[in-house]
Amino acid sequence: MYAAFIVGLITSIFGGRPGMISGATGAMAVVMVSLVASHGVQYLFAAIMLAGILQIAAGLFKLGKFIRIVPHPVMIGFV
Repeated sequence: MYAAFIVGLITSIFGGRPGMISGATGAMAVVMVSLVASHGVQYLFAAIMLAGILQIAAGLFKLGKFIRIVPHPVMIGFV
């Protein structure tokens, strides 16, 4: 809960982009609950750090251009 508040606060201060999800999502909550249930809270920080590193790597390698492959209805359904 604290992380969701901090992300929302930082995004509101520094701005964001239209249509950008800047907070905890339901999909991530489902994954995190199953991770904590099976392995305990101690793995949660490592999983979040790994997710952040993968997002940074995707940005550095400019993998965002491949989002055009995903059909528009799928994107609308996810968001």
